[in-house]
Amino acid sequence: MEYFPPLDSGEEKVYHETDVVLYNPDAQLLERGVDAISFSDYIGRLEKGAISILADYARQDARGLLIAVGVKPGKKVKVWCEAVEGEIPQMILRKLEAELEKIPTLDINKGPIAFSLAGPLWNRTVKEFPKLPDAWMKACSSSGKDITVPDGLFKIIWPD
Repeated sequence: MEYFPPLDSGEEKVYHETDVVLYNPDAQLLERGVDAISFSDYIGRLEKGAISILADYARQDARGLLIAVGVKPGKKVKVWCEAVEGEIPQMILRKLEAELEKIPTLDINKGPIAFSLAGPLWNRTVKEFPKLPDAWMKACSSSGKDITVPDGLFKIIWPD
């Protein structure tokens, strides 16, 4: 499954998602009920939500933002936000997570899905976005064994 972001109009944007990383294989996403149109719509709602929330704050030091999203059956959602190449106060990141979790999510089945959105803040350039958020990396490394993402990871950091 691929997602193609809209063409950039050249105007300065608080946040602009430029990359989507899927942590489930395509076949598993289909098996769990993810369709391209609903997924694309959800990404758009998350991006608009992030823009709306961040617009309430002064320009931050961070050059980019990573938004990692987990969705479980029953429309349960968990969001992890991380500043990239600079700082954003934890209070702002936690508010961003809480508000993005309120956005209507996907209706999936047979297990969780996970993906991340990465993009620059205020049209800045980011050298490199992390592959996984720090919270996920710490959970994986502290377990001392190989962990599958999202199934094994969510059993550790987001148990039912």
